[in-house]
Amino acid sequence: MESVTEKQMIREELPGVLVLPLNQIRGVMFLSEKTLYFQNFLQGKRVKRIAVKAVVKIYKKRFEL
Repeated sequence: MESVTEKQMIREELPGVLVLPLNQIRGVMFLSEKTLYFQNFLQGKRVKRIAVKAVVKIYKKRFEL
């Protein structure tokens, strides 16, 4: 978390997949009141931070058959 004053919106980490055109990256998501964090399972990679204000929609969608 970026700040000590940030509060968790969901108690546990959620599994997630970052879908790119030719790649799928599995990891975990964590939601605070200000930021959505995504960290992949590959070691040495940074945590991706997305401001909650920048999130327009989140889909639970099946993209593969």
